[in-house]
Amino acid sequence: MDIVTGMHRSGTSFLSQALSRLGADFGPEELLFKADLWNQNGYFENIEVVDINNRMILGDRARIDYWLEAPESGVARALNSFAARKWKYFLFPPVPRINARATAYEAEITRLHDTYKDSFVKDPRFCLTLSSWLARGSVERLFFSFRNPAAVAGSLKQREGLPLAFGHRYWLYHIRGFIAQLPQDSDVSFVDFDAFFDAQTQRGAFERLAYLMGVPTGAPQFQDMVGAFDLRLRTQMASLEDSPAHVRHAYAALQALMAKSDGPVRVHAHPECVSAILGT
Repeated sequence: MDIVTGMHRSGTSFLSQALSRLGADFGPEELLFKADLWNQNGYFENIEVVDINNRMILGDRARIDYWLEAPESGVARALNSFAARKWKYFLFPPVPRINARATAYEAEITRLHDTYKDSFVKDPRFCLTLSSWLARGSVERLFFSFRNPAAVAGSLKQREGLPLAFGHRYWLYHIRGFIAQLPQDSDVSFVDFDAFFDAQTQRGAFERLAYLMGVPTGAPQFQDMVGAFDLRLRTQMASLEDSPAHVRHAYAALQALMAKSDGPVRVHAHPECVSAILGT
């Protein structure tokens, strides 16, 4: 199993689409969430995987039906979110408590590992449940997409009506949750979503993905990937200075980790970055 994750609204769907153009298999299309107003090219999220992650994070009553409905109007979306028990995120449930629930879903996690052992699975919720999956099966590659936290907070405000202060805290909650769960020997392929929208870094960002997937830049798959996106479109632009200082420090540490290598990075080999992210 190969995992794609990152904070919500941070380019994980964009990354998954790019990886699929390079040959990544995300499993049966009928088991993936459908495209909607917010992700018009699809989410690449497996319904079975999201269901287990949701129940670990939000409790067993967090039925997948509410995610499958995905209303687009603001009022209907708010009501759906409440029924889906998303309000529990406002409590920032401790990551150890979330993963302690995994014992109730052990057989299902093991089955999904076996079913998707040769596939990619994408879910931002892995930021909070990763250790439960690592403990119950093999994860070959781990991709982590990140984005300017001010832009993430702005996107959450636009989509869900959430305050910017909550968006920044929510961003840090996921980033810290992910880093804190990584074993000492874990390698992570970091992807900077913003790099795809800067003329000076755009080409290098695509070449980095090709390198990570072992695809030559002269291959048809590479040209297909680059041509698949209209990179003029961007819904959220924000200044990093709008983020709190401790959030900016964590973001800078993610950038520093990514700069350590063109390939996967052994995160715990760089304790100064880990410390900056975790605030220790």
